[in-house]
Amino acid sequence: MPIEVLGQEAVKKMLELGRNPYRPPEITKLQEEIQGEMRVAGLRMSVYGIMNEEAVERITRMKFELDALYAAWFEGRIE
Repeated sequence: MPIEVLGQEAVKKMLELGRNPYRPPEITKLQEEIQGEMRVAGLRMSVYGIMNEEAVERITRMKFELDALYAAWFEGRIE
């Protein structure tokens, strides 16, 4: 997969969005779900002493979804 380099204007836009405390509802909802899943996984880890592989995979998928949502926001596909 080729590496894409962002131009100066794209970087400025990304920085502006990052400084803004606003996040689209899709992003905040998924962030909250990820935090909840991580709390549950941490609790299970503290009780059983092992990490649930399915939970790790689920959280990882959710984080990839979050990255995609951030890209969609940056590209103006969600507001």
